[in-house]
Amino acid sequence: MSENMTSRFTPILLFLILYPIKGLSDQSISAKANTTLPATSLISCDKVVGKKLAVSTACSTKLKAEEPENLAGLMMSADEEYTVTVPSVQTWHDASRLSTPPCGESGSSIMNLVSVLKRSKKSLWFSLIAEIKGENKPYDLCLSENLMATENGKLILYANDAKGFYKNNSGEILVEIYRNK
Repeated sequence: MSENMTSRFTPILLFLILYPIKGLSDQSISAKANTTLPATSLISCDKVVGKKLAVSTACSTKLKAEEPENLAGLMMSADEEYTVTVPSVQTWHDASRLSTPPCGESGSSIMNLVSVLKRSKKSLWFSLIAEIKGENKPYDLCLSENLMATENGKLILYANDAKGFYKNNSGEILVEIYRNK
């Protein structure tokens, strides 16, 4: 195949690899969606009074892999410190690729051809990422579960994936958020 012909088919090949063919993957995705989340006795973050956690308190929130921004239901202020953890072993999927948060995986050779599209370029594919909306500073929760707010804003969490490629993701995880100071 000529170089010109190869370059014309590259976007098509990437699309087919990153977006599973309908019918071939529907059964596997629906089976993955039945994952049971761990039980928690914590209040749901979206029910926290005033959307602000008091020091030494915690809440939990569910995240969907197919959502590019999961609002945690909390407002953070500059100089507040939090710990964000994923209790027990939970999984979510990027197409048919399994990941166990908070850490992701290195990705396939095809995925790494488009790694410039990852939201957090230095982080692994599908690592759990936290951001304070407006701050535009990703916190890779695989590297550290601690988060220090430098500005005021809403806490968002997401799987580190390529921009525009969240539709082929599946699964839901439970995250616990604890305010340290």
